[in-house]
Order: sequence, then C-alpha cells, then structure tokens
Amino acid sequence: MKEKKDDTKKNCSIKEEIIGDDEKIYHFGIEISQSSEVFYRPLRPSSDSYLAKVGPAAAKIVKELFRYDNGVETIRVYSYIIQVKKATLFEWDPIRDILLDIAEEAISEIVGEEISISFIPTTDADLGKSSSR
Repeated sequence: MKEKKDDTKKNCSIKEEIIGDDEKIYHFGIEISQSSEVFYRPLRPSSDSYLAKVGPAAAKIVKELFRYDNGVETIRVYSYIIQVKKATLFEWDPIRDILLDIAEEAISEIVGEEISISFIPTTDADLGKSSSR
C-alpha cells in the first residue's frame, strides 16, 4: 500500500497578458527557461540545440504547442515568460489549455514534486477597458 502524501501542492501562478488579437504573453511565477530563444513552426532538426539551451521545461512546452495543428506560428521563450503568436483563424482556448496542462507537468518535473497551476486571465481592467460596451 502506498503511503498517502499530504494533499497540499506547491502553487505556480501563470498570468495571461494580451498584446494583440493574435499574440499573448504568459508570465510564470517560476523560472522556466535558461535562455531566451525564438521558435518558428515547423520545428526543424536545427531547433534541437536551441531547445537544449532553454532547458527541459520550456522545451517541453514549445514542442507540445507545435505538436498540434492549433495555429501556433511563433513562440518566444524568456526566463519567466512564454510569448505565443497564432494564426488569425485559430482560437486561443485550445492553445491555452495545452500550455497550462504541459506547464503543470513540466514545472512539477523542475521542482521535483506535483504542483498546481493558478491561471490568472486578462481582464477588461487589465486592458484599461470598461466592462460595459
């Protein structure tokens, strides 16, 4: 019988920032990359050395986002940021869902224990807009 672990998980916040209709930044509450790099669809064999530079967490997120036909065109990786640019005709929800799922898995591997993600979406207040239109 497995020993039951404490149900309290470490938490990592990810805040979404919209910088255009087709571009968003995801700010992470933990360092996810060891290098700043830009990746374009499709990933090529020459991308492997750059994926190694960013480290396992960011590399896993980049590979998963490009694995699906979800419209992701460009991914910029920084120490605490993933910036995603998508094609206009694609929706953000599937992209965000993949990013959050794989981020939770990748960050858990970094910290060596299971973590939970607190997602902070962009609000109208963040955009400086009134909620009544």
